[in-house]
Amino acid sequence: MPRPRNDPNEPGTSLVRVRLSGDTDTVTDLADRLAEHFEVLEISPPYPNRRDPGVRRYLLLNHTPEQTGPGTAAEET
Repeated sequence: MPRPRNDPNEPGTSLVRVRLSGDTDTVTDLADRLAEHFEVLEISPPYPNRRDPGVRRYLLLNHTPEQTGPGTAAEET
C-alpha cells in the first residue's frame, strides 16, 4: 500500500472513497489511471459483484486542491 505523502488532516486535504464496478480489465485500468492523478492510499482486491457480472474495487484517495486530472479547470488554463 502506498504511504501518504501529505497528512490527511492537513487543511485543504480531503479523503475520498471511490467504488469502481465493471469488468476486471476496465476496473483495473481505471484504478491505474486514477493513481496517475491522485494519491491512492488504499486499494482493495477485486471482489465479485453480487448481482451484476464483473468485479468491484474500493479506493481511498487523498485529494488536494493542486491535483489535476483530465477535464479539470487547472488543466485547461
